Amino acid sequence: MQRKFQYVLMGAGLTLLVIFGALTLLLPPAQASDSSSVLANNSGANANADILADEKTSIAATEDRTITVASDVESDTVPVNWIQSTDPEAVMAVLQQLADRQASELLGQAGWLNITVTGPELHEVDQAALEDYRGPDGQVVPADALYPVGSGVLPRWYYVSKDGLVEQGLVFTSDANNQTYQQTILQGNEWINMTLKEYDFVEDMYTIPATSNQIRNYFSVQEAIQFLEAALLTESSAGEVSVNAYKENGRFHLIVQTAFATPIDLGAPIPEPVTVGERHFVFDGLNGHLLTDTHNFTLQSGEMFLAGIAEYHTSLLLPQLPDNVQQLLNEAEKVLEKENE
Repeated sequence: MQRKFQYVLMGAGLTLLVIFGALTLLLPPAQASDSSSVLANNSGANANADILADEKTSIAATEDRTITVASDVESDTVPVNWIQSTDPEAVMAVLQQLADRQASELLGQAGWLNITVTGPELHEVDQAALEDYRGPDGQVVPADALYPVGSGVLPRWYYVSKDGLVEQGLVFTSDANNQTYQQTILQGNEWINMTLKEYDFVEDMYTIPATSNQIRNYFSVQEAIQFLEAALLTESSAGEVSVNAYKENGRFHLIVQTAFATPIDLGAPIPEPVTVGERHFVFDGLNGHLLTDTHNFTLQSGEMFLAGIAEYHTSLLLPQLPDNVQQLLNEAEKVLEKENE
């Protein structure tokens, strides 16, 4: 189990796991340099861990798959620069520049920024077999209150001030029928998981500090930044890490591979131990926003295993929330206000 979570921790925690079969709980959304979730393993034990962004696939596995995703955000300046490189430090520098640029382009504006993550169901998940989430004092959240069946949708909403600061936030999970499961809101300097709170978990399990209020630390490019940072930090114990950045068909690509020192058994739905994990990020060639995040494993037999794919959509700033999202936020705020009376 230790080796299993060694790879899970390399996920560098930014999205809810919606298609891969491991159990995750949504606390705060993307924040640079923080731990943002709790993870329940297949035996029902709970472990604090960064969420593995497991919406995945590989280059070879997606050659015949057409991905039609795009970002609404248009750059007001020249197109983003990208590099062709296998140098991790050079690649990291470019990623940080993307985050800086995206933040600077919002300065002077105010409104709601939406980043929505979706992932198709690639492997059958039996919801009845999922473990309920259990707290240390006997609290229990039923699995069907936490995890959608099949594909999941993770909308992230941030109210950004003219100074580029996140003043309000709401993140929730839903399914194809728009049923809402978990929801987390930003209240002051804390992200609060309202679902765990509803089921009487202790406060330190449903809250986590908002370690940053800078919008640059919430953009989807942080998926790649944090994953690459974590992969390099654990390289000596997990295995050899290699990177490849290049431009193709007007889009930016980054592939991060970890060749494990010994095969690692990650369990279902992966049919056998894996020797290599590969994560492939594709960015919009004009504004640098993340479009797809894919992951593939090389099995011990040498075969490639497609684990899944996440698709990202980043919106323009909106003056107000959609009615259904505003209603979720209002309801959550009323619960908190009532407690403070």
